[in-house]
Amino acid sequence: MSFSVAGVSHNTASLELREKLAVVAGDLRSSLAAIRRKCALDELVVLSTCNRLEFYFRGDGDQVIAHMAAAGGFPVHEAHNVIYRHDGEAAARHLFSVAAGLDAMIFGETEVLAQCKAAYEAALTAGATGAVLNAAFQQAFLTAKRVHCETAISRGHTSVGSVAAALVRRIFGGLDGRGVLVIGAGTMASNTLENLARLGPREVVIANRSIPRARELAGRFGGRAARLSSVESLLEETDVVVASASSASHIVTRDLLESVSLRRKSPFLILDIAVPRNVEPAVAELSGVSLYNIDSLKETADKNAKARKRASAMAHRIVSEEAGSFESLMAERRVAPLVAELKEMARKIASSEVRAALRRVESGAVAADEIEKLAHRVANKILHAPVAALKQAAANGGAERLADAARKLHGLKDDAQR
Repeated sequence: MSFSVAGVSHNTASLELREKLAVVAGDLRSSLAAIRRKCALDELVVLSTCNRLEFYFRGDGDQVIAHMAAAGGFPVHEAHNVIYRHDGEAAARHLFSVAAGLDAMIFGETEVLAQCKAAYEAALTAGATGAVLNAAFQQAFLTAKRVHCETAISRGHTSVGSVAAALVRRIFGGLDGRGVLVIGAGTMASNTLENLARLGPREVVIANRSIPRARELAGRFGGRAARLSSVESLLEETDVVVASASSASHIVTRDLLESVSLRRKSPFLILDIAVPRNVEPAVAELSGVSLYNIDSLKETADKNAKARKRASAMAHRIVSEEAGSFESLMAERRVAPLVAELKEMARKIASSEVRAALRRVESGAVAADEIEKLAHRVANKILHAPVAALKQAAANGGAERLADAARKLHGLKDDAQR
């Protein structure tokens, strides 16, 4: 009744492979339905971010890995080179670590918790989750909160946005008099812009397919909204570009940026934090352009991670403790139907014997005698099946394990404790 996870991350797969496997946000609902159907899964949550693609599921793990191998364009027998899989408590430990930012490219990253919540909400809305994954993700969110409250892993630059701001400060010293163009209006865009806004940009423009969504984000930072189709003209007036749109093709190409560069002299800093990438890699070859993708931000992030990693041991202890508690809860749920059946059996036996005893008392029997007989009859009937099973096992020469189980079930002392 537990769950599994199969996936790739920045630890196991290149950016190119992660691009192939990424599930675009707008396609998530249909992808959930298609993958569940294809792999015959009881429950599924898909976590697709710039750093990872993970399937949290209940069902046939071999089918999930075969699906990922086909999507990535490599033979299934080579899947173990890049795809990891965890089951049971190990899967819970992995999910809790991811939600808490312990497996993030930027150690202690806080944005990943919001991404986990969004992935879960999408699956919940699509009807792809059930009792197990609902419980797992709720526990993951509580674990992440506990890790960030009880340890120091959140100190310093703990998000792509904060690392991006640090990079801007290093290159430009600030954003005074400079324009910022944000392509996309999702969570990553919002978090990055929140950090860049503190550097005092001259202007903020949000270019997005959905203008209402762009207006909403722009309004929070005193910026303006624009259509995605106007990116070329917007590039002429900007200095820093943050690209984080959900798109299967490049929005900023080398040819486009080369054309823009001919009409202006200022250098570009482009932060492409989308997967699949929004900016054609060949853009980096242009003079006056500094291009950073999600993986190249890691070097900057690593310099800020040392102090937080000192809190790693405590954070991992919390995750292990919570994962163990979750697995115990799942084990309890597995035996819950049997416990209910045993209680119902005992209730029926007791109820039947009480009714019979009352009839005898009404017919003149002594109440005290009937109560004593009632207790004996109830005990004998409840113990009849286990006693018969023990005798049968003894006759067949295999009573030891059953006898040990009976002692544990009834709280009896074993021979060593007598």
